[in-house]
Amino acid sequence: MNEITIPDIMTGSTRIEIKCENWPSYQSYGVFCSATLSHDDDSLLVLFDVVEPEVKADCWDYNQHVCNDSCVELFLQNPALGPDYVNFEFSASGYCLVAKGPDREHRTKFPIAMLKDLEIKVSGRDGGWRLYACIPLKAFGLSSSNEFSSLELNGNLYKCGDGLRHPHYLSWLEISTPGPDFHRPEYFGKIIIS
Repeated sequence: MNEITIPDIMTGSTRIEIKCENWPSYQSYGVFCSATLSHDDDSLLVLFDVVEPEVKADCWDYNQHVCNDSCVELFLQNPALGPDYVNFEFSASGYCLVAKGPDREHRTKFPIAMLKDLEIKVSGRDGGWRLYACIPLKAFGLSSSNEFSSLELNGNLYKCGDGLRHPHYLSWLEISTPGPDFHRPEYFGKIIIS
């Protein structure tokens, strides 16, 4: 299914598994990841649950290469506002990299002061961890107002670990490229915030 509906937190949540292994030379070796999504009045709420044999959390600042750590990612695009999408990438350390642009080569990172205002919580470590993030969509240019009624976004969710002993690249939706590349909006699915 290439579409999910995300309800208000008062009425429920939507859980998806991030399990597509798109590149056979990068096996996940016991990595399991899911995301539970809901929203409140002005933010998207995401809880990633991760089980993995090796947890790396070396990033200790914002806008670093968090993909080299144990990392979970959410890419979102509002097609009504243009071709740009925002990549939210979170390390198991609790730090993130957030940038915006139309493709991999043309990204503009959000200011660190803005990222420090994000609510991010991490728990667990050896063998498994959880990351909760509260993402205000209007602040990141994904909504023109705080009203979420029937907001339609495009996106995908990912789990990776480029710098681990066994690098892995998992996605919610399938990606058909020769090598690992999450910056492919043509493989985004529909995310409806109801």
